[in-house]
Amino acid sequence: MEEISPSGVRTGLLLEIISSRGFEWHDEGRKQERELAAKYHDLAERFYFEYPFVGRVLEDIAEFIKDEAIIQDTEEDISKRIDI
Repeated sequence: MEEISPSGVRTGLLLEIISSRGFEWHDEGRKQERELAAKYHDLAERFYFEYPFVGRVLEDIAEFIKDEAIIQDTEEDISKRIDI
């Protein structure tokens, strides 16, 4: 993958891994997502040196999951304020 690494492959891998999680029930604070993001971040660090493309994809996944958790927390906070 290091030799071919076009952006389409990167995007496809990112979407496939994110989509493969399916439907999940999320706890408040998104602990599950934060732990999963940390797992992908750790994997990315292991791959960066020898396989930088794979490492970058794994880091992108970690960032996506972390950002989604932040967005969901923010939306939940806003909903609570509106319902008051």
